[in-house]
Amino acid sequence: MGRIFSAGVGQDFLQSVILKLDDLPSMSEAIIYVPTRRLGKALQTEILRHYDGRAVLMPEIRTLGDGEEISERHSILQGTKIPLCVDGLHRKFWLSDAIMRFHKAQGENISLAIALSSADDLGGLFDKVALFETNFDGFQALCKDDFAIHWQHTLTFLNAIYPVWCEHLESLGVLDVGVYKHTCLSSLNTYLKSLNKTIFVVGATANYPVIERIMHTVAQHEKGMVFIAGYDCTLTAQQQDNIALDATHPLYTLQSYINGVGFDNIETINTADTSRSEVFKSVFLSAKDTADWLINPPHQSGFDGIHFMASDTINEESLSIALIMREALEVEGKTCALMTPDRQLSRKVISILKRWNITVDDSSGQPLATTPPALFMRLVLQAVEENFSVQSIASLLKHPFCTLGMDIGVFNRTAQGLEMFGLRGYYGGGGVEDIIKHINREKDNKFNYHNPYKDRAQDAIALLEKLQKYFTPLLIKDLTFVEMVKAHIEVCEMLSGAEVLWNKDDGNALAEFMSYILENGQAVSAVNVSDYNASFASLLQSITVRKNIGLHPRLFIWGPLEARLQNVDTMIIAGMNEGIFPAQTSVDAWLSRAMAGDVGLPIADMSIGISANDFISACNGKKIIFSRHEKEDGKQTIPSRWWQRFEAVSKASKFDGLPMLDYDYIGLSKALDKPSPVETHTARISVPAPCPPVSSRPKALSVTNIQTWLEDPYQIYCKYILGLYRSGDLWGEISPALKGNILHATFEEFINKFPREVTLSQLQDLISIGEKHFADVIDIPEVKIFWWTGFKVAAEKFIIECESRNALIDNVLTEKKAKFTHKTVKGNAFQISGTADRIEVLKDGYCVIADYKTGTAIPKKKIKSGDAPQLALEAYMLGQGAFADTDSRKVERVEIWETKPNFKVQKCGTDKNKPISNIIEGTLVKIDALIDAYALESKTYFIEKRTAKYNDYLHFMREKEWGLYEKDEEA
Repeated sequence: MGRIFSAGVGQDFLQSVILKLDDLPSMSEAIIYVPTRRLGKALQTEILRHYDGRAVLMPEIRTLGDGEEISERHSILQGTKIPLCVDGLHRKFWLSDAIMRFHKAQGENISLAIALSSADDLGGLFDKVALFETNFDGFQALCKDDFAIHWQHTLTFLNAIYPVWCEHLESLGVLDVGVYKHTCLSSLNTYLKSLNKTIFVVGATANYPVIERIMHTVAQHEKGMVFIAGYDCTLTAQQQDNIALDATHPLYTLQSYINGVGFDNIETINTADTSRSEVFKSVFLSAKDTADWLINPPHQSGFDGIHFMASDTINEESLSIALIMREALEVEGKTCALMTPDRQLSRKVISILKRWNITVDDSSGQPLATTPPALFMRLVLQAVEENFSVQSIASLLKHPFCTLGMDIGVFNRTAQGLEMFGLRGYYGGGGVEDIIKHINREKDNKFNYHNPYKDRAQDAIALLEKLQKYFTPLLIKDLTFVEMVKAHIEVCEMLSGAEVLWNKDDGNALAEFMSYILENGQAVSAVNVSDYNASFASLLQSITVRKNIGLHPRLFIWGPLEARLQNVDTMIIAGMNEGIFPAQTSVDAWLSRAMAGDVGLPIADMSIGISANDFISACNGKKIIFSRHEKEDGKQTIPSRWWQRFEAVSKASKFDGLPMLDYDYIGLSKALDKPSPVETHTARISVPAPCPPVSSRPKALSVTNIQTWLEDPYQIYCKYILGLYRSGDLWGEISPALKGNILHATFEEFINKFPREVTLSQLQDLISIGEKHFADVIDIPEVKIFWWTGFKVAAEKFIIECESRNALIDNVLTEKKAKFTHKTVKGNAFQISGTADRIEVLKDGYCVIADYKTGTAIPKKKIKSGDAPQLALEAYMLGQGAFADTDSRKVERVEIWETKPNFKVQKCGTDKNKPISNIIEGTLVKIDALIDAYALESKTYFIEKRTAKYNDYLHFMREKEWGLYEKDEEA
């Protein structure tokens, strides 16, 4: 008769197994079955460590869940061949196609991505039916009238699809995944009954009836031993009964097994210290027994080595955990592990540890979807799906895999030019042809003279054309799924090179995955790029990439399955928030809770019990730290139900709250990158006061920039001395400057066509000219609704204003340029340039200079005071004969035409007290003072009271930093 051993929570479980192995005459004669490969490797490592380098013949260690291993072994030892298992991806594609066809017959169309997700759930249902030893005859017996209409449709589908699926499997000569696993385990159970060797079953949890039978077989075997973890042999009969009724309890599945073998047949091992087991027994009492917390609380000593850490945010939690792991390395031989189901948290910890050159990999693996080659392949699909939007093109070109077969230096330079000149500031909807048209327009745009990337425009166009050519295979319509996969691979290889795309572990895994899809994707019909992209992302999520080398020998990051029953000095169990650990139970897509119970399948709550068992199985470290963060995206998180149970038990044990860590790692994490007070003082940022050499200062400015010079000299410093210009955005937003350019070009063309006699009959001509200049942007809703509508209203008022001047005007000049070198009284020369929107040459010989304003108009008082010098300086230059093809002329007045729906004209310089000559003279005094001041080496390009409305350089000034100090000093 075999024996059953139980190790309480906190006991060194694997050492208990090894001690029993020591009692055997020959350890090599034993065969050990463990639930996971990770536990098998851990047991092997512990055995080698136990024998400390001595020669030893190892026992045979096998995995219960490895159906392929069981099948191959039995075909050799027993001569019985178990049929092969159906390929998982083949099943997924076949079922997804069946789901899509079923919905189509019901008059509904669903995407392939949704069908693939449903196929996963459906395949999982088939597996549960097999592993929990029920059958679909029970589904036939379900009373449809007892369920809602959508569940009745589900039953109709299940009863229709399952027989067809079984026929398909039979035609292939294979078994379904769950059936195959159940057959292998049943065969193993038969084999073990006749095996004349010492048999150990270590760490099994009896999740399925067939596993429970295997444990029974080994327990009854003459040389059999079953080792279970976390079971407390001090439970009363009533507590055992209550556990058997609570599917969320960590011992729920084991309790069924215990009831079968008899409670008295269990031997407790490692009973030297049971205080921690008492704590966990109390924490995980079933709901009916929690009154025992007050009656019989565990002794405080049970909390020795158990600590809790509550951080504010996930970033703070990650840094605190990384500090604990870093500290563990300071003690020779000390080991530390992080166990969490939160993969985001584990990735953050891995990243933080790299700052100390500590490389730790998550042994539960990295989703293939997050690896560089997979992200690159998704960016390729995103570009097609978004019709080559500027965002998708920029993202693709920035990926290090994308080179288009070009030299990397040449490619990066060309791609940079394309982004800065062609993509940033583009306001269209996307498409390579439209972006190329935009680049050609911008090459000829007179406002783009300062763009340093303008000379790369032709190379940018060539790059776009090459990119479009490479994407040709994916642009073909009506491709089947397999053809789409092939086209996808072809495009990615042309963009990156096969030797780059399929390189390293993640590239090899992706190549294998793509081959896998090609082999099994025949069942799927034609798909569009959007549906294929979503399906591709869904398929990638199911694949995990694990690294077998480069793992740290003393630091580990495990998932719940990897951490089960392993022992380290410090075990950190993190992410203990509800919805993370345990994970939120999801509603079954195919069966309601009542339906699952009627056919003998476990309810969803059982998954919480399994997770709880993983939780207590990981609590074997000498020191255990439970960790959580209290806020997620600014919202309060809910502590895990297990965390809350610990709070209740610690309170019953007379603790003042949960026992926290002796050292404040959270405080250390907050202080780690915080500068000291001394550093704060030395790093103080003062008010910017750039004072470049006179030789570097601009000696020429346009009239609009002279106004900026007056209002905010720092902008002139950034633009003309540092040579910094704002690049456009990648978000396709149109700027007010674009509206101004369009309206200026429209009015210029109209006046050039009708320079003297303008009548209302020419309104349609003006609108037609406007249509031509608005053509490139008219499809943008904001332009069509606001700009275009507003222009048509303003156009009529513009013509009426022009018509009212016909009798006084001899000619109208548009967009005339001027350049003049002005000398101050002190002899400092400065070149002034400008472009007049409109110069009216009157019949009496005088002129009127007008400026079109599409935005906020300049107040007349600023023009009179010289604070808005543009028009006054243009009038001055006209009087000096500085305008091209124009004689020196006197100016009667200057005007501002507000070309908006509420069109109006502001006239300035007609007042007797402030004629235009006085305005010009006053403006020149201010400009002379400005020129003379900045001709001095000591003059800085900064004033604290800025009046400029638009400023692209505020982030350079860091005003929030130095401004705070100024306010503190004032206070």
